[in-house]
Amino acid sequence: ADVRAPMAEHIESFVDAMTLAMGDDDRDKATFAVAAMIGAVIVSRVITDPKRSDEVLAVAKRELLALPGAKED
Repeated sequence: ADVRAPMAEHIESFVDAMTLAMGDDDRDKATFAVAAMIGAVIVSRVITDPKRSDEVLAVAKRELLALPGAKED
């Protein structure tokens, strides 16, 4: 079955929510943030060294929180 359409809808909803959370109308920044989060999770799960996997997530979190409008809840 084609999972792209439902996944695309979820990702677009995530981008919409991120755009609002970042406090501006710049969907490019929100799109980047969502792509970086998803990518970081995928990469962290592929890496077999648990320490390195945690580092990937920590770096992604740090860099994403450095974006203008980013905030940690």
